[in-house]
Amino acid sequence: MPGESHSSEPHSAGTQELLHLLEGEITMTVAAETFVLGTGDSMAFAGDEDHAYENTSSTPARFVLSVLEPGIGASSRADHSHA
Repeated sequence: MPGESHSSEPHSAGTQELLHLLEGEITMTVAAETFVLGTGDSMAFAGDEDHAYENTSSTPARFVLSVLEPGIGASSRADHSHA
């Protein structure tokens, strides 16, 4: 929604994030760099840096976010092998 923001501390070392903006506009800050994304834009960034999402526009924004954190889920994959 307009005016909303979310700040995140760094995740585990090696974490990567992929964001795809479905509609609207958001401002992304990763480490000390700022990026403005519009509808259809995508961005991959280091999730092990400080980062923030902010909707500074007057319209709602929707995005999809994938977080790839090393080691998360590895034990569950090993427990469910299909040999």
